[in-house]
Amino acid sequence: MLGSGLLDDVPLDDLARLFDRIGLVDAVHPWPARIAARRYPNVALVTAEISAGLAGSWADLCTGADLIVSANLLSQLPIVPIEAHEARGRAAPPLLGAHLVETHLKALDTLAGRVERVCLITDAVQRAEDRSGRFTDSLDMLFGSELPPAEAAWDWELGPFGASGRRHRLIHRVQACPDWKTVPR
Repeated sequence: MLGSGLLDDVPLDDLARLFDRIGLVDAVHPWPARIAARRYPNVALVTAEISAGLAGSWADLCTGADLIVSANLLSQLPIVPIEAHEARGRAAPPLLGAHLVETHLKALDTLAGRVERVCLITDAVQRAEDRSGRFTDSLDMLFGSELPPAEAAWDWELGPFGASGRRHRLIHRVQACPDWKTVPR
């Protein structure tokens, strides 16, 4: 599970029951994830910084997997590097976000050649909607990178009215490719 985070989007009970071995991969494992993982003898925490791609020795760890899931990670990869530039008072390189997204997609292509199945679930677009249902703003969360047609897509209300502003709410369009090998590109 790439980008396991707080496990908010990870059905760990079900996965632990269905698979012999689960690897939760993230740069940082918050304490709720560490506590949850301890409940299962077949769940391991793998600490890896993957914003530069799925290279290095831990990519080999994925080779024996039946299923690799990139869960809500793709759109998050550029955030910290871009914010690091901005925190120093510098603009991020113009194509940094797109480069990180494309690097991850290429890595999924590589992994799809090594394992039985690779699944991609990602936020693609963030929209602000006013109380009359009109979209007032939109943010491309993939920095101009194009995904192949998704087999499934849905809206996720990230910030309801009042949470992100009294007059608008934030909605993410989520796309899923359950089997990256079979997605036409």
